[in-house]
Amino acid sequence: AFTSGDMATSANVLTEKVLAPANITASAFSNNKIELKWDKVTDASVIYVRLKDSQDKIVFSSSTSSAPYLAGDKTEYSISTAAGTWKSSYTPTNGATYTAEVIALLAENATSNYLQAQSVASTSVVWGQ
Repeated sequence: AFTSGDMATSANVLTEKVLAPANITASAFSNNKIELKWDKVTDASVIYVRLKDSQDKIVFSSSTSSAPYLAGDKTEYSISTAAGTWKSSYTPTNGATYTAEVIALLAENATSNYLQAQSVASTSVVWGQ
């Protein structure tokens, strides 16, 4: 209860749905970017992509302040130095191996921030090759 005596309530409806990981069908470096393609993730509300370095540290995310997530039916994304959010002062290294991840999320409903399920698919990629 609040000091005024008012009460706040909310409801959260749980589901038994699971999200299968994305089936990554292509990952290649071309024209200074990593091009990822995957099959549609059934029931995904949103998708995001991230890149991890060899120490498993996140160095890139497709999330930006104006577009935190990609549409749930998205099936491709290009990781480039011109888009997304890179770790502060980070520059990808030619010849370095990274792990690209496609993360699918299932929300309770279209307007909910309640997460019901998550899946992660990953593939190794070499920047510059």
